[in-house]
Amino acid sequence: MRSQDEACKAARLLIDVARPKKGGYRNYLPWHVFEALRILRSGYAGRPQLSRALGLGEASVKTMLSELERLGLVKRSRRGRSATDRGAAIVDIIEKHIMLNKIELLFFPGRRAVIILVASAGPPRDLTRVYEIRDHLVTYGCRTALIGGSDGTSIFFPGVPFSITAKIHIPGNLPEGTIIIAPAKCTLEAASAGLSVLAESCVH
Repeated sequence: MRSQDEACKAARLLIDVARPKKGGYRNYLPWHVFEALRILRSGYAGRPQLSRALGLGEASVKTMLSELERLGLVKRSRRGRSATDRGAAIVDIIEKHIMLNKIELLFFPGRRAVIILVASAGPPRDLTRVYEIRDHLVTYGCRTALIGGSDGTSIFFPGVPFSITAKIHIPGNLPEGTIIIAPAKCTLEAASAGLSVLAESCVH
């Protein structure tokens, strides 16, 4: 499926931009990179504006923008930086494959939770896959989450008691895909994990 393969490659690119270089440490997450491109797709912005919008230091934003420019995803002008056609296309692709919604779960820490649906990545059918997705979450710093999936008609969470999953009501019909429910405070981390799940879905 070409669409899925494009989404996988777009996710891999965002992850690569956020990967620490030369033994350094991660200054920003893959979802920060996506958000930067999304902002720049809408219009021109400079480092100070992006720094405020993303909650990152200007040095981190400078590093990110340099990499995005090198890859041809961002261009510079006297008005500031903006996304190139290729950068805007990556945002369009990711928006079709990763969906974020806020829900409230009474039993969940902090009650407010965010649901991340990776629409084109096959849902986890067993605990082995759940643990693999959990590892992505932990890598990005999110340690509390429910991981499951949708088959297009119902949702399921392998290894989670029915007494808990029966309390989860998500409005609307979800397409088939992986579901990550995490505290709203780690939306960026959970969404970055969603990109990692999407990056594994390439058609070989």
